[in-house]
Amino acid sequence: MRSLKTGRYLATKYILAILSFLFVKEIGATVITVTSTGDTIAVDGFVTLREALTASNTDAMSGDAVAGSGVDTIEFNIPGVVGSIYTIQPSSALPAITDSVIINGYTQPGATENTLVSGNNAFIAIEIDGTNAGASAGLQIDAGNSTIQGLVINRFANEGILITSLGSNLIRGNFIGTDSTGMLDNGNLSDGIAIQSSNNVIGGSTPGDKNLVSGNDGNGINISGNVTGNRILGNIIGVAANGVASLPNSSSGIYISDANTTTIGGLLANNANLIAFNGQTGILIDSSAGTGNLILGNSIHSNSLLGIDLDNDGVSLNDSLDSDTGPNNLQNFAVLSSATTNEHGLIVKGTLSSTPSSAYRVEFFANTVADASGYGEGQNYIGFIDVTTDALGEASFVFQSSTNQMVGTLISSTVTDPNNNTSEFSASISVSYLASIEDDDDYGDDDAIFSDDDYGIFPFPFAPPFAPVPPVPAATGAQLTEEESVAVVKEPNASLKQTKADKSDVSSLENAPAIENSHIDIRPKPRRQQRNTEGSGCSTVNGTDSTLSLFFVLAFAWLGIRKRRKA
Repeated sequence: MRSLKTGRYLATKYILAILSFLFVKEIGATVITVTSTGDTIAVDGFVTLREALTASNTDAMSGDAVAGSGVDTIEFNIPGVVGSIYTIQPSSALPAITDSVIINGYTQPGATENTLVSGNNAFIAIEIDGTNAGASAGLQIDAGNSTIQGLVINRFANEGILITSLGSNLIRGNFIGTDSTGMLDNGNLSDGIAIQSSNNVIGGSTPGDKNLVSGNDGNGINISGNVTGNRILGNIIGVAANGVASLPNSSSGIYISDANTTTIGGLLANNANLIAFNGQTGILIDSSAGTGNLILGNSIHSNSLLGIDLDNDGVSLNDSLDSDTGPNNLQNFAVLSSATTNEHGLIVKGTLSSTPSSAYRVEFFANTVADASGYGEGQNYIGFIDVTTDALGEASFVFQSSTNQMVGTLISSTVTDPNNNTSEFSASISVSYLASIEDDDDYGDDDAIFSDDDYGIFPFPFAPPFAPVPPVPAATGAQLTEEESVAVVKEPNASLKQTKADKSDVSSLENAPAIENSHIDIRPKPRRQQRNTEGSGCSTVNGTDSTLSLFFVLAFAWLGIRKRRKA
């Protein structure tokens, strides 16, 4: 009995010791501060990045770096003038990250995160230059749950950042492939960021999260390896830090192969990526990729090939009932039939043919130019509507936005199904001006109908100018019934009259709030009193028949002649 108690006591003691060790290891995470741009491991009074990575990986001292423990933080405090750039040039591959770590370049005095919604004004003081590092990636992350932020990583022979087997890493606020200003091409010779694990986040929802991934000789971001749940949010890919100048990655902006359920962009404005000027496709989802790759709200334009390419085969044409398979199930895109604008805003009409009795999110974009194929990219996101197909898989829709567009602007769209499969861009359609053809100083009166039948469409450059009106509530959309709906304009400066209809909700789109569909009033337009009587050749004057008038004139003349004869 005594030996049993002793055994239980010792077992309990050992378990508590192990738990204590693990607990202390987790809460006792160490801050290791880099104080030199050197690349040695030596006891010389300075801590190099190589020493810091080694100490964090091994939980033991390395040179002058203190031993790591738990999820360590590597900070920077290199002596010098605040506001200077400190360049670290490894002479060989840096140690791969094998223990979770936070590397924070923004701790270097003078460094600041980006504050801009458009563009990137981050000042990053720590640059890792791979010119002398040999055939290696800049930083290789083998451990999960790590964070890399506030670094310029350029000129490596392989990837700027390589994320391997373990996921749930965060890459935020870095310049990958550029110089420290974000304006010059110092590209890595392969991909900017390569992801081979699941549930990583590249960027985020705040301006400070924004990565600049431009100038690389491969893809901006490459996702592969039968992985899921990666999110690409709020980054600049293929564009310089000013958000305007071209600084392309040589291949695609984002390349996805053998991966599922990737999210690119999102419902929040700050989630939108800017993907432009890349040497091939904006977003390429290869034939080996799976489904559920969601693309929402991004700015995609001026790439050498398509904005979005499913199956790496150019434009994937629509099929009947959308029954084909492939990456994102080769989701059909919408067919846009008209896009018209005036002082009241923008109206886009179109149709969707896809899986019967299913709900879809249709997003709309304005572009200055289309892809050479005639199919759109998506330069400026302008809104979305929810559309539901009927039992035959057909749906008609009309999208309204209070923001008018310049005549000649090219409108395109994407379609996303309930399982987060996003289509390629639709063919682009040019915006025309919509104005009254009736003889009236205004474009309509109290009973005017905003309809193609009663209003002239003036293509560029013959559109009359108009002044923008104050904004009205956000873009809404409505599906059309068999009898085509038209929008009622109560006054020249009034918003479109709408009536509420049932809400539709595509819950899987990141729990997106449902949009209120507004069915548009259908009323016959009262015609003005006609000034010419059809077919008679007689004019109408103040409602009195001119033939009757002529009769009285002749009668009085005849009576006058009779009186003169009698006299």
